[in-house]
Amino acid sequence: MIQAQIRIMPKASILDPQGQTVLGALKNLGLEGPAACRVGKFVTLDFPRMERAEIEREVESICRRLLVNPNIESWEAEYREFEDAGAGASAGASAGASAGASAGAGAGAGAEDGVIQSAEPR
Repeated sequence: MIQAQIRIMPKASILDPQGQTVLGALKNLGLEGPAACRVGKFVTLDFPRMERAEIEREVESICRRLLVNPNIESWEAEYREFEDAGAGASAGASAGASAGASAGAGAGAGAEDGVIQSAEPR
């Protein structure tokens, strides 16, 4: 099974009121460490019986047609392969950087790192 892990973030040029709210709340709690905060979405899609190239085309279509507003958001997808169908649903993983960057770390047991696909660089 291949799992697509899709990270959708506001473009850098777009104001992020949710991020500003989180940053303000952190400061109100006395947590002064973070200097900036952006809030986005993380979506996982499991594909049990499809080839990798077909999955990448499908994910791009899903992002462009449903998940992402291209005027204010960018997206990137990382693909992880799991040995059995149940592993992907419970395994935690983090997304990597933008287009052309190395894959993220932190896959669950039975997972292999995948390649990142992105709509645009950060």
